[in-house]
Amino acid sequence: MMNKRKSKNSRQVIEKKLDEVKQIYIKKARRTETEPLPEKVLLRVSEVAQYFDVDERTVRTWIQHGHLDAEYTPGGQKRITKESVDKCRFNRSATRD
Repeated sequence: MMNKRKSKNSRQVIEKKLDEVKQIYIKKARRTETEPLPEKVLLRVSEVAQYFDVDERTVRTWIQHGHLDAEYTPGGQKRITKESVDKCRFNRSATRD
């Protein structure tokens, strides 16, 4: 009897978590307007990730594979050129259609 109650509670917790995840994806799918790129020559990795709606690791991978051009600040941080984003083959207009 105890195991049935425990498994029922576990199932309810899992179902609740699944519903939360579904709601997150539904909200993300409904989002039609995305942030425009800032009017700067060099962009942070986080800004480019937000523009393409991907994780920052993805942007770093694109830099490593040569899809995006990056420069380094004196502090060692990466900055992506806006020109590189504009000509990137993963351009939003191509991936959103």
